[in-house]
Amino acid sequence: MSIIEGKKILIVDDKLGPRESIHMILKGQGAITLKVENGEQALDILKNNEFDLITTCLHMPGMQVIDLCKEIRKWGITTPLVVISGRLDMPIVEELK
Repeated sequence: MSIIEGKKILIVDDKLGPRESIHMILKGQGAITLKVENGEQALDILKNNEFDLITTCLHMPGMQVIDLCKEIRKWGITTPLVVISGRLDMPIVEELK
C-alpha cells in the first residue's frame, strides 16, 4: 500500500508531457488525480473540490504560480502545494517560502 493511495491530487501544468507524466506516476501509486492546464482552471476546480495535495508548475502562461498560491491561501485552503520546475528561478522560490 502506497502512502498516497486514495489521496486526491490536483495537477496543474500547462505542458502536456509533464502533466501526464506526473499523473501516470501518481495514479500508479493509487492516487486519484485531476489535471488542469493553468492557474485559472485550478481555482475554478478548487471552488467546489478538496484535495490532499496540489502540484503546480513554476512557469506557466497566464496566472503566475505565486499568484495562484497566494489566492489559494487567501481562500483559506491549507492543502500542501508542491511546485515543480525544470528550471531554477531563485527570486520566485524565495517568495514562495
